[in-house]
Amino acid sequence: MRRSVQIDIPENTHSLSWTKDAFSLNYSIFGNGQIVGKISDKSIDRSAKASLYGEKFIFETEGFIKTYINIFHINSKTEIGRIEFELIRSRAKINLN
Repeated sequence: MRRSVQIDIPENTHSLSWTKDAFSLNYSIFGNGQIVGKISDKSIDRSAKASLYGEKFIFETEGFIKTYINIFHINSKTEIGRIEFELIRSRAKINLN
């Protein structure tokens, strides 16, 4: 049985960005110039808790040379996507299921 997760993302949101304070383990996620979520990183762990538009997720890091992050909805444990990093170009792409 495949579960689905619905996230209400405003139609005019074309991209998201995030920033990290210099001495913090937390990131703020921005959409259209407003904070729409956060990531709480635990550097001793390969996972982080995140929220986006009121929904909660777990990010789990995999890989060593080619790093990517699997995204799971925290309540249903459903994998909803993956973040793939382009280290040479210093950017990432999010692919949602």
